[in-house]
Amino acid sequence: MLPDWLPLTLLVVTWIALTAVIRMTVQLAQRVGRLEQLEMDARGHEQAVHGIGEPVPPLAVTTREGHQLILGQPPVAPAVVIALSGRCPPCQPFRDQLTTLLAWLRQYGVFPVLALPTGEPPEQWPAGYAFLTGESALSALGLTQFPSSLLIDREGILRGRAPLRSPEDLLEIISIVLLGLSPTQGRTAAQ
Repeated sequence: MLPDWLPLTLLVVTWIALTAVIRMTVQLAQRVGRLEQLEMDARGHEQAVHGIGEPVPPLAVTTREGHQLILGQPPVAPAVVIALSGRCPPCQPFRDQLTTLLAWLRQYGVFPVLALPTGEPPEQWPAGYAFLTGESALSALGLTQFPSSLLIDREGILRGRAPLRSPEDLLEIISIVLLGLSPTQGRTAAQ
């Protein structure tokens, strides 16, 4: 006959082993999750920097007057492409300040282009911008979210692409990347 302590000892050892296996499985799953997150971050970073330092695709932009211009070629260089949508709540602060942004960009000789999704009529937006419309044009430029921006220098080279949180972010990015101003100079000039 088995001693009374043996089944209890086997039960405790089994419980400890099962707990250890569960703990190792959870830790392994967490590590795999972190690795997947790092891989997604790396892909996002690669997508964000894809094309930076290279000529921007020569896409046609249309002025309100109906003139066709080529993105990245004078007079559409230097340029800022701002991806906005009327159906996007985070885009509203940009819509509210478009006239001021337009004047500031023109003051520094930067050509403003609004990138709009398919089906969004340019007539609803303020005059003075050139328009780039359609999902294919947005994806060709790597603009995958609203609001976001794309910066093109005088030679038609892509210098930056970034999602935007506020119009002040846009002014700061343009000041540093395209104009070579310090962030405080850019903010002061915009006010």
